[in-house]
Amino acid sequence: MSPTETQAIPTAISDSISLTNNQVSLSAQDLGTFTFYIIGKTHGGAQSYQTVTTTFECGPTSSTVGLISQSTATSTFNKNSGVQAVLSDVQTKALFTSSSELCPPTTFELRDSSDQPITSTSSLFTVFGLQSRNDAAINVDTAIAMTDGTVTEVTYSFKVVATSGTNSASKDVSVTISICGSETISAMDATPFVQTIDIDPSASA
Repeated sequence: MSPTETQAIPTAISDSISLTNNQVSLSAQDLGTFTFYIIGKTHGGAQSYQTVTTTFECGPTSSTVGLISQSTATSTFNKNSGVQAVLSDVQTKALFTSSSELCPPTTFELRDSSDQPITSTSSLFTVFGLQSRNDAAINVDTAIAMTDGTVTEVTYSFKVVATSGTNSASKDVSVTISICGSETISAMDATPFVQTIDIDPSASA
């Protein structure tokens, strides 16, 4: 069926389409593929139409990614307290800004402090459970091997890199596992220790 002059323009583009001097202009209000028609008419009533299909998508440079704060995000946990949430999916995404609401960052990669990929051979790969990570959330395994008592804490430093197209920004993150200070200390014997020492009277002369 041929289109008519009263046929509705798709809602997604109805507020962004304009026609000036036979030039059709569109501005992106949403992402997706939209179809509309351009109808040409003569004074005698003859008409023809052209189907137009337009796709709005996030291109390589459609959004600039930035940081809410330049300071390092820090967290501290006690050793052997299981897997702890460093940042939730929402909290990780909230660290970054985007110049386009339509094209926010789509990937949130963990890299080491030197900005290198964390591979399966890295200890951080296991510590942060990257083998099963499927969203922007970051979790840490607080299990710490036995130490000699001189090590009071272990700190993992890394970066979260948010990317939209070819644009990205990185956030420094530091997670500290407290080894000393999380233990419960108690006395071996609750009985008071009493000792009497006699002093030679001549020693006080």
